[in-house]
Amino acid sequence: MGEAKRKKALAERQGNVEGKDANDVLGQIDQKVNLQRVATAIRKLSEASSANIGRDCHLHAGLCQALLARLGIETTLVIGYAAWRVGNGDGDVINHFPVKTMVEQPKAHPYHAWLEFGNPTSRFRIILDFTTYQLRRKAAELDALDGGHTTVEWCPEYLAVPFANVSSVDDVRMLRAGLFYYERDVPLERQMLAQSEPPDQEDVDLLGHIYQNPEINVIGTNHVSGISIL
Repeated sequence: MGEAKRKKALAERQGNVEGKDANDVLGQIDQKVNLQRVATAIRKLSEASSANIGRDCHLHAGLCQALLARLGIETTLVIGYAAWRVGNGDGDVINHFPVKTMVEQPKAHPYHAWLEFGNPTSRFRIILDFTTYQLRRKAAELDALDGGHTTVEWCPEYLAVPFANVSSVDDVRMLRAGLFYYERDVPLERQMLAQSEPPDQEDVDLLGHIYQNPEINVIGTNHVSGISIL
């Protein structure tokens, strides 16, 4: 990869981070972990075997947290609400929080789970979300439910961005593609974590194997069942 392409890819991966502190925190991750390979590994594993593709954010967060810990990066699993502006049209927003006009989705709950790295009170703590590759799928599922049409112009494979880059929910609704909103809800987090089980260690082992061997193909029950992978 040429230097210009490498810098562009780095900027996209880091969410166009500005500020030495944010880069320092991201650098602590980059010294130990290849986040692109983590993203590739969890996507392959999920698309092969997840029973709830597109509605498995908690599973993504738990497995990736366990893998990152094995690689020397300790993160916090956070639960709350999120939104992403995927296009520039009026309705080109994916919401993971309760709204009055929300169309009920089977097995889906209006919350989101992600990871955070760094000082939990710092603007420069890093949000790690390995589910954003599913935004196109989420948009298609919502369109099928409500008859709308969501244009997806922005669908990053994952996010590794400082909390300082988080927009308000109003800005996400009103402005341009590429904006995102994350907000922790501690009571909800406690409730959901109390109901959840730790990730299966065999799944963590498999995720680690895929991480170490990023070129391998992963075939699972979803491929056998013919589940569509968008």
